[in-house]
Amino acid sequence: MKIGFYGGFVNPLNLHPDTENFYNRKVDEHGNEIRYAGTYKELAKTYEGRSEKFEIDHVIPKDAVKGTPYEGINPNELPGMLLLYETHREINTTGRSADSHLTRELMRMHLNAGEAYRALAVAIADTHNTSVQHRSYEQPTADYRQAFRDVINFAATHEYAGLPAMGEAPAGRLISPAQAENLLNFV
Repeated sequence: MKIGFYGGFVNPLNLHPDTENFYNRKVDEHGNEIRYAGTYKELAKTYEGRSEKFEIDHVIPKDAVKGTPYEGINPNELPGMLLLYETHREINTTGRSADSHLTRELMRMHLNAGEAYRALAVAIADTHNTSVQHRSYEQPTADYRQAFRDVINFAATHEYAGLPAMGEAPAGRLISPAQAENLLNFV
C-alpha cells in the first residue's frame, strides 16, 4: 500500500531497512519529492500504522504553546516531523524529565516573546544533539538534516489564519523567509 505525501509516495509500514538512508533521500523510487514535515495531523494520517518504528513529533510541543500568543493554533496544525521511535523517546522537547521541562520552558519563553524562530531553533538543536548521541554500530540513528530543512520550510510557508505578525514573522506565519534562511544555514 502506497500513500501519496506532498507529491511523493512512501510505504508507511516498510519504509526502508536503512533508516539513515531514508532520511537522506530527497526523492522516492518514482522521482517524486519526499518530505518529512507537515502538520502533525497530516503526518499522523500518512504514517498510520508506524508503531515502534517512527513517531510524529510536535516540533513545537503542545504544552510549550499554552499561555503564549500562539495558543490559538490547533495542536494538530502545529509543525510535525517524522522521527525514529528511539529519537522521539530521548529528545528534550517531549517527556517528563527535568531537562524536558526546562527545554519546553525555554521554548515557551521564546514563544511568549513572539519568537517562534528561536523556539524552532531550540527544537532542531535538541533533536540533532540527541540523534548524534545515538550513533553507534549497535544502534545507528537517522541524519535528520533533510527533515529539519522540510520543517523549516513548512514553518515559513504554512498559513495560520488569524495569527498576527510577531517579531520578524509576517501575519499568518510562524517564521519569516529571512529567519527560515538563517535556520537553513544552521542545518
